[in-house]
Amino acid sequence: MTEIIDQANELVEMTIQHAINSRPAPLPFTGKCRNCDEKISVGSFCDADCRNDFELRRKNERK
Repeated sequence: MTEIIDQANELVEMTIQHAINSRPAPLPFTGKCRNCDEKISVGSFCDADCRNDFELRRKNERK
């Protein structure tokens, strides 16, 4: 029984590691919102609306 559990845990660990490795790199801080160029002190966007607009545009560019 423990062999099955060990195999399942190994599969979970491999899946998690694959997800981590496949994740896109975070955007570097620029001091400006990536959507509207407003000055910001932390992060990449001034608010959720700008982030959503940016992500939607980026998604549509990939199509």
